[in-house]
Amino acid sequence: MAREHERAETFYNAKSEANLQKRLEQYERAQQTCEPAMVKYDQLDELLHLLREALHFCTDFGRLRTVAGVRSELMAILSLIEEIDDAKLPHILKPIGSHLDDLLVPFEQVESIHTELLNLMPEPIVDALVLAWHHDHLSHQSHGRQRHYHQRECQQWLDFAQGLLEDQFDTFKGLVFEKLDSIVNASSLVEMVNSLIRPFLHTCRGPLNNHQLKLVG
Repeated sequence: MAREHERAETFYNAKSEANLQKRLEQYERAQQTCEPAMVKYDQLDELLHLLREALHFCTDFGRLRTVAGVRSELMAILSLIEEIDDAKLPHILKPIGSHLDDLLVPFEQVESIHTELLNLMPEPIVDALVLAWHHDHLSHQSHGRQRHYHQRECQQWLDFAQGLLEDQFDTFKGLVFEKLDSIVNASSLVEMVNSLIRPFLHTCRGPLNNHQLKLVG
């Protein structure tokens, strides 16, 4: 992308007709190189997003994830990443694969906690409190509108659980939040994966200035 931007600037500054044609050819070659790199970047960026979601303790419906389920999701996503044609990716994916069992350790605790909570309250209430914790957790990692969104979602699920639990709400809410907070923080797992793949994303994209961002848009 930086190369395409450079050639575009050179093309716009060309004066003579012959020079203009030469610069145009250079720009078109740079653009042809840039387009597949952008596609590759977008594919990997989307798959990294899916990796982040797979490492959350619960689904979007509040159901706490299992070790087997997370392992299956991660293997499927890593398989899709491997299909992206780039020589650097196997080297980047190797440490993720070698740490797969480490990534799954917190979900063993999640499974145990889920069983324990189901012995204390109905599953819909467990799911609601888990979702409240999930959005509260994400609100501390977000900014602006995204933070407000997670705060609203957290409060809505707390209100739902409170309507069902009544006088027991504070006790069970505190129990769920405390137990999930006690597990290895999910963001550390996400950051581990990000730290391994982020250098490749930067290599695909290269440094961007404001003009280049407008070019991409």
